[in-house]
Amino acid sequence: MKIGAPGKLNVMSRHEADSTKDVITGTFSINSIPVKVMFDSGATFSFISEAVVSKLTNYLKTVDEVDLPVVIPMGGVVKCNKTFKDVPFEIEGKVFVLDIIEFGSGDFNVILGMDWLSKFSAKISCL
Repeated sequence: MKIGAPGKLNVMSRHEADSTKDVITGTFSINSIPVKVMFDSGATFSFISEAVVSKLTNYLKTVDEVDLPVVIPMGGVVKCNKTFKDVPFEIEGKVFVLDIIEFGSGDFNVILGMDWLSKFSAKISCL
């Protein structure tokens, strides 16, 4: 994963996401562990919570150290320092391999950002 400029992430609660029609969420799996996911076209990269990382300690093998400042909507900057490589992520029986950055907070286990959406030519439709 090439990281140059600071990342951007739209952090919101599950309640906020559930009450907003233009936010897409779902429950999918990483190594058969269910994870609550938000698709975030405003996020530069894809993120995984520390809680899920702790459940997958023996499974997530490849870790790169990074120094990535991530700008969040509340005006703050959070430093992220771990990237997990080639993590197989399953959505409705199809496996997508992604690189994902550990992020410390939030109600969602995984946030799939523009890196993932672009790589797989995903389209978000809020019909």
